[in-house]
Amino acid sequence: MGVRSMCTFLEVGKLKLLIDPGVALGPTRYGLGPTKEEWKALELSRALIMEAAGRAKAVAVTHYHYDHHPFPEDGEMYERCFGGKMVMAKDRKKNINLSGKKRGALFEERVVRVTDRLEWADGREFEVGERVEFSPAVWHGDVGSKVGTVIMVYVEKGGFLFGSDAQGLADPEALKWVREKNPRIMILDGYPTILVGWRMSQKA
Repeated sequence: MGVRSMCTFLEVGKLKLLIDPGVALGPTRYGLGPTKEEWKALELSRALIMEAAGRAKAVAVTHYHYDHHPFPEDGEMYERCFGGKMVMAKDRKKNINLSGKKRGALFEERVVRVTDRLEWADGREFEVGERVEFSPAVWHGDVGSKVGTVIMVYVEKGGFLFGSDAQGLADPEALKWVREKNPRIMILDGYPTILVGWRMSQKA
């Protein structure tokens, strides 16, 4: 459909975790804008994410692209996804590109209006019903990627790993971290062929 979202709700043991509550339409692709069906799918996905957020006790945000967290002007989504919850997010100041710093600052500005529990999660672990571990920052695709960095999420109970936009684990450090965790279940995006020749080289 072209509606982008990797938003995941994980319930295991005492943990109820919402990961990357964002949804967005892709940029114009091959000269074609979003269709009416894609706009409808966007609204449906947004509603489903906010419904799932009502069951979550904690939220993780792996990076600051808008298919992974709400747009700044979407106050309803901020309130329903983050209101009163523990929020663990990519550090907006360290190991991040300029765009990420700007979007991260907007994210912090919005999220602290609805919760007083915001933690930068890079390389850390938290007890939120169950232990939740975060990777250090890894590249959003190939090493040196212009689109920045992400953090990955691992929950030992159940062996679940959320790889975010590590794009096939092109960064050796991302691959190393995943191997160390040896997950039973993993969610990971593939390589974005739409970016080849635009933001990524043909060689990559």
